[in-house]
Amino acid sequence: MNQLTAGNKRIVDRQHRIPSEESHGSNTLIQSSEQAITVSVIMPARNAEDCIATALNALFSSTYSRYEVIVVDDGSTDRTPEICSEFPCRLISVEWQGIGSAENVGAAHAEGEILYFTDADVIVPPDTLERVVKTLTDHREVVALSGVYSEETPPKNFFSQYKNQLHRYVHRSNSKYTTNLFGANSAIWTQMFRDMGGFRSSQRTLEDVELGYRLIAAGHRILMAKDIEVMHCKQYNFWSLIRSDVVNRAIPWTVIMLRHRYLHLDLNTRPRNLLSMLAVWSTLFTLLPVNVLYNNVSLINICLIFCIKRTL
Repeated sequence: MNQLTAGNKRIVDRQHRIPSEESHGSNTLIQSSEQAITVSVIMPARNAEDCIATALNALFSSTYSRYEVIVVDDGSTDRTPEICSEFPCRLISVEWQGIGSAENVGAAHAEGEILYFTDADVIVPPDTLERVVKTLTDHREVVALSGVYSEETPPKNFFSQYKNQLHRYVHRSNSKYTTNLFGANSAIWTQMFRDMGGFRSSQRTLEDVELGYRLIAAGHRILMAKDIEVMHCKQYNFWSLIRSDVVNRAIPWTVIMLRHRYLHLDLNTRPRNLLSMLAVWSTLFTLLPVNVLYNNVSLINICLIFCIKRTL
């Protein structure tokens, strides 16, 4: 194992490189010319010791042969780096910068023609990279694609199941093309990513949405690949759901729309979603004084959950 130090980055390289074209095997989904395309899997990780081994095991079970896995450890304080070092991936350790910056670091070291982004709490099925390559080569009108979450998620509590099903419904009910990359399951041609300057480093959350807006503004298309599914393993409770959907999504997404001065009628911002948002929030504020009067906190909580669902 080689260890290289460059600034605040520590690269642990286990000599895992993309196999040569001559060494690849046969694949059922794609033609031999497509099999020649190389893929770099970029996985940012921070304090992911509970899930990253499962995620890496899934990636290294891929039926596609010409790929590499680059894990960017974003300032973890747990055993994430040690666990990653047990796998034949490229491990780059950086001081905590945020997901977008970590992904940019990984992309800068990538050797593949396609960048595939996923998360440390995501299980990628074996044929995913095959599907990614085939989809991008079959749809030359697009420069990137976004996949979806699978119907199943390991956590069985209500908030985890609710969040997973809502996310899946929003993406699967979208039109053929979308306006944003889905960071946990997305791919883009490497040269296009670099031409666009990568993710905005100052964007702490929704860096994928922000890049999508820039791609659309530049006249490019992003495919909503509904047949490319991955399993999300994150567990939510009530407060983490609020933090995820309001603090980390609704607020920064609004800022992105204001910054770009454009409202895309896509995903959560389609007309029916906006009308639903106005209706349920109006209902909430109508009921709120009554329920405060009778100290009916439980009903208020139910209304809040319903409003979050319709808003996000």
